[in-house]
Amino acid sequence: QRQMCIRDSLGGGSAKDIGSLPTGVKDLISPHQGKDMRSPEHTQQNILDFRWRRHVHWLTFLAFLTVQVGWAGAVVAANKGTDFYVYYLAAAALKREWNIYALSFSVWQSLAAQMGVPHYSFPYLYPPPIALIVRPLTSLPPRYAFALWSGVNVLLILASALLLSRLFAQQWISPLVFIALAGYVPALVTVYAGQVNFLVFLSVIVYFYALRREKPVCAGLALAAGILIKPLSLPLAFHALWRTRYRVFLSVLVGLIVFALLTLPGVGPEPYMAYGRLSLQLSGLTQSGGPGTYPPNQGLGGFFGRLLTHHEYGGSLADRPALAKALTLATSLILVLATVALCWPGRVSGDLFLIEASLVIVTTHLIAPISWLHHMTVAFVALIAAWQAASSRWERVLVLLSYILIDLQGLLWHRLVGYTLLLSLGTYGLLILWGVLAWQTIRFRRERIARSLIGGSLF
Repeated sequence: QRQMCIRDSLGGGSAKDIGSLPTGVKDLISPHQGKDMRSPEHTQQNILDFRWRRHVHWLTFLAFLTVQVGWAGAVVAANKGTDFYVYYLAAAALKREWNIYALSFSVWQSLAAQMGVPHYSFPYLYPPPIALIVRPLTSLPPRYAFALWSGVNVLLILASALLLSRLFAQQWISPLVFIALAGYVPALVTVYAGQVNFLVFLSVIVYFYALRREKPVCAGLALAAGILIKPLSLPLAFHALWRTRYRVFLSVLVGLIVFALLTLPGVGPEPYMAYGRLSLQLSGLTQSGGPGTYPPNQGLGGFFGRLLTHHEYGGSLADRPALAKALTLATSLILVLATVALCWPGRVSGDLFLIEASLVIVTTHLIAPISWLHHMTVAFVALIAAWQAASSRWERVLVLLSYILIDLQGLLWHRLVGYTLLLSLGTYGLLILWGVLAWQTIRFRRERIARSLIGGSLF
């Protein structure tokens, strides 16, 4: 069917037309040209190839599971999970019916001592549903609660890898996805800090997978669940609206309302209003050493903040926070307008929708006032999409460079303190990925052949 679709798109698939295609597409149409498909030798070779691939897939799965369980075990043994313990304390405060956004540091400190939490940060800056999710774990001692939470994170990243493989490779285990995700530092940092990013990551993957299966309501509800936990994927809802996927957009709105109402008995209305006010106050540029200059902040605000604001992590060109904010806003506006222009006009489907959505994801990471490195777990979808959509070696080289730069940022930023321009490697990686996806969006619009990432239309 894949070969027939491509031949039909060529108007019958003449030899002349096929000869003018790229090598990869020619091989796709006629991979066994000149071979006797019915010969016993060929049948036996197919059986051996299938068995070899199955063994490779199972070895990849076991290696991935070993890495994730081993890493989670090491993190629990070292008793890390600073962010998880913030959730844990907020959940304990919620259990006492306190407003988790109005607690003083002394109350927070007293609660930590009472609960036996070893280390934590202050204040609680996350959406209320996270505290509600963690609330059942407060019946356990902190160390055991963190161990259970780490186990849940392992299950979530495993489910994400399986579904992402299914989305792109039409098989449950893709060595590319499993190997790349096993070494993806933002995902490892998510486990290290005890973050909730895998819930958002999985919701985005389910969103794309449901669209592929033509289930817009399920796609919208999955996206709404992720947005309520962390609003990292909110722009995808507006992209669906822009692409006239009205059922998807309405499902997101309904899902947000229903899920928020379901959490109200356990949270109350005041924390939601307090979080809304807090979100408006969160600026990417504050005093020296604030979130605008802290190296894990890899958005444009972090880049210009470190470049034009005095901070403790390296030198700066000047101490001009106002200029840094202006440049951040101007650059963000340019990126948003460019993304809108690239997604213009009309309704699209197939792989172009996924490439555009990936472009929106990367743009969101770049323009967010606070864009921590572990948030880039969601950008892994965009990395795989760009890799699969690549039609030339240089595209894949750039995607690989983007992946490496993001990883190096997570691994080496402590050693790069003092070298300001090297504290934004993740930002450079995102900008490279944005450029690749932008080019692929243009190219997909120009091409009129049925070129697919997975052997058929994604949606």
